[in-house]
Amino acid sequence: MVKNVIVADDHPSWRGMYVDVVKGSFPDVHVDTVETGSDLVRRVLQGDYSLVISDNDMEEKGAGLKALQTIRQSGNNVPLYIVSGGSSDVPRNALRYGANGFYDKANFDSDKVVEDIAQHLR
Repeated sequence: MVKNVIVADDHPSWRGMYVDVVKGSFPDVHVDTVETGSDLVRRVLQGDYSLVISDNDMEEKGAGLKALQTIRQSGNNVPLYIVSGGSSDVPRNALRYGANGFYDKANFDSDKVVEDIAQHLR
């Protein structure tokens, strides 16, 4: 069975980096990308994803947390990781709203990401 991942970020360079991290360690995984939280919600609720990696601030500040809340309120429990370089409230709120983890863009550690997501992609 092919595993599907979706990456959400409005900046092409960050989006590409997340795709490279996933594909570099899990070459058989299919990766889709979106640029907004609203597109993320739509795709996750219509699709069959094994994992989500989402920026927090996309079309608006907090779009990733809003998407997370909407996805969780729908009953969808796809593993979802939030990435942000924003305020210190984001990590706490991400976990409170049901994220599986949080990554800080300022200290992004691709090895840690791979370690965390491996459980969902193997």
